[in-house]
Amino acid sequence: MKNRGQSDKNLKFFDILKVFILQRKEVTFRAIVMGLVFGAVLACSNVYLAMKVGAFNAGSIPGAIVGAGILHAIGSKALIFEANIIQTITSAGANFSGAFFDSIPVAASFGKLPGYFELFIYLAFGGLIGISLTVLFRRYLVVEEQLAYPSGIAVANTLEVVSKGKEAGRKLKILFYGFLISALVVLLQSQVFKSVLPWSFDFTSFLPKGFMFGVAISPLLIGFGYMMGLKSAVGYFTGNVLSGLILGPMLFRQGVVTEVAWAPIAKVLASPASGLLIGGTLLTMAVNYKSILRAFKALSKVHIAKEFDEDKAHDIDLPVQVPLGIILLGTIVLGVFFGKYAHVLAFPLIVLCAFLFSLVAARTTGETGLCPTSLFVWVAMAIIGGLVTKRPEVIAFLSGIVAVSVGQAADSMNDLKTGYLIKATPASQQLVQYLGLLGGALAAPLAFMAIVKAYGIFNEQFPVPFGMVAKEIVVSVSEGANPFNTVTLSIGLIAGGVLSVFHLPALPMGLGMFAPVTFGLTVLIGGIIRKAVSSRGAAPEDDGIAFFSGMLAGEGVMGVIMAAVIAFLL
Repeated sequence: MKNRGQSDKNLKFFDILKVFILQRKEVTFRAIVMGLVFGAVLACSNVYLAMKVGAFNAGSIPGAIVGAGILHAIGSKALIFEANIIQTITSAGANFSGAFFDSIPVAASFGKLPGYFELFIYLAFGGLIGISLTVLFRRYLVVEEQLAYPSGIAVANTLEVVSKGKEAGRKLKILFYGFLISALVVLLQSQVFKSVLPWSFDFTSFLPKGFMFGVAISPLLIGFGYMMGLKSAVGYFTGNVLSGLILGPMLFRQGVVTEVAWAPIAKVLASPASGLLIGGTLLTMAVNYKSILRAFKALSKVHIAKEFDEDKAHDIDLPVQVPLGIILLGTIVLGVFFGKYAHVLAFPLIVLCAFLFSLVAARTTGETGLCPTSLFVWVAMAIIGGLVTKRPEVIAFLSGIVAVSVGQAADSMNDLKTGYLIKATPASQQLVQYLGLLGGALAAPLAFMAIVKAYGIFNEQFPVPFGMVAKEIVVSVSEGANPFNTVTLSIGLIAGGVLSVFHLPALPMGLGMFAPVTFGLTVLIGGIIRKAVSSRGAAPEDDGIAFFSGMLAGEGVMGVIMAAVIAFLL
């Protein structure tokens, strides 16, 4: 149905707001509040998850399930669209973990922990840049190229299911059970309960000298394995076995490392593991370079609506002036607030890197479902170290702007794919994606500070797996040296490229090589469970996604709560 009052002009920004709020009722006050709260909670969980295993929970599926369950209980008349807004805001708030994979922990490891307000500005404006890219390129990547965005499809399917009456409540119960079990495990492992349940069983003392192996007691890791599936979980486990049972013993016997421990061995293996990550990613990017160039040409075709038509609502984006203005504003604000670290003219370069890398990440995510955020951050570190500053802590800190932008761009495009499939209005999602940043940007710094104070970082409990490589990079770049062993890096690059050609999991394998040796088997168990459940049909597999989404969130949230108790009360 057309809004005749707008038939003779383009839809302006406030016209669009009026349509969303009054006519379609997609954006409601209760949806905004729920999304902001869920996003803040999952942002804390993801800080925990990022520094423990180098991964994150996008938040879309938990947001969709919890939101739909509550909306069903209160009798929403536009449940699927309103639930989509909730999951979109939740996802935007949850996805600041890219900066906590390496940039912020590495900067803090040099002895100066960034202040709360500084971190808030950093996360919020880095996120604004990434989301602005999705506004500009949604039409090309989602509509014209029809990229898969597997996570976006999964969330759309979830919304379709949970919008059907009692199914929403049932899914919510399943998620809650996973959350409860996971939270209980962390509670029993905490100092508050005197660690009655151990974090892991380490079998290293029963093995020949130089060998390492064990199993972690972690619902989060099992959930991580379930979410990635058996194929990727096998790749992760293989990388872990290479580290603890093959390459680690070789390094020890040849005297390259003198201590049988995770940290020194992981440091040596950083070069081949990084090669696997880079090789497995660059091939995909190289093959698709022409389509990335075409994305820029598509900007000239950005759709401008002449009038509101209910049948074409799913084709309306925010006016192009909005993202371009926000990118300009973000560049100015970052320069003003962080000019003490680098010359103000360095920030347009950093924002340009963030923009370009975010576009590549959005494309890679659309095709593979994977976003190797740390790869882009490491390249940014080399650029910043070469052109902006030689201070390692500043190189690490400023590169996090790229990390936040890349992570937000990749995940936000998944959410826009979800909206496209259920015929939601893109502009309504784009608007609340900007708004959704607020909850996570306020909460994530608090979680980070609590974990650092309670447990410390770069240890076996919080190894910050990507951070080890990043720290080597920033130190080497600051000294004008090569951060990698060229020979082993090249071997990893070739292996990663070959594995990707045969559709084998190079990225999970590289990540497993960084991880403590107790992680691999636990992740593999999650992958095996996914395979067993999926053999029984799609419905049980979807129930498993709900349950293990709860597990991922449960350990992360309770872990942050316990960190806060230990840091500030004990």
